[in-house]
Amino acid sequence: MRVCSFLAVLPQWWLLVSGLLAMPVLNPGEVRAQGADGGKFDGAVWRFTLKPKAPKLSELNGAYRVANDVLYQQEKRGDPDYTQVVGRNYPRRNKTRTVFSELRAVDSQRRVHKVEGTAALSFDKRGHWSGEFIDGEGRHWDITVVRVQE
Repeated sequence: MRVCSFLAVLPQWWLLVSGLLAMPVLNPGEVRAQGADGGKFDGAVWRFTLKPKAPKLSELNGAYRVANDVLYQQEKRGDPDYTQVVGRNYPRRNKTRTVFSELRAVDSQRRVHKVEGTAALSFDKRGHWSGEFIDGEGRHWDITVVRVQE
């Protein structure tokens, strides 16, 4: 009787073992958390708003991706990937210093502005940061940053 029960289970057992052997071997460095996109997206996308403290300047908006404390933007508007390096992030607990080297932002007339400078951000609530941005010309702005994709 025992031989018959083993033979009855053998096909299911073999399927399980062969399925495990057929799985690809992953390098531990390649393993990362997978979100709704199946792990194809690295980092998080953030939308920012810069509100000038000077009355004659217009509000600027844009988005960037942060992965491993490096900031990226799309090469051109509408590109599927964020590949152009535009800055670095230096987090420290619930505060962070973000240095932008070539950040592109748009105003209300959809004109593109290249901005560089440093933001001192504080954590407000999950996915929301705010603080002060000082551009390369010394102008001060209020900045808010909201996570929109992870």
